[in-house]
Amino acid sequence: MFNIHSDTEELIRYLQAQDDLRLLIAEDFNILRYERISGRSFLKLTEEKLRSYGMKGGPASDLADYAEKLRKTFAVELGN
Repeated sequence: MFNIHSDTEELIRYLQAQDDLRLLIAEDFNILRYERISGRSFLKLTEEKLRSYGMKGGPASDLADYAEKLRKTFAVELGN
């Protein structure tokens, strides 16, 4: 389960287990690692920001879509 308080490695393990993101490769996760993206910062990611980190278009789009999905889930759970 996604945890907003996850550190980078916990976040990456979570993302690697998601069917929606099965096409991501080590290079994509290394960008998250290099940028030290945590659970909280993952929810703020956009495709543009991921592209500025050097991520290819496909993975950037997939991760941004997944972050949006989680944002919506957390908004409902938190009553926002």
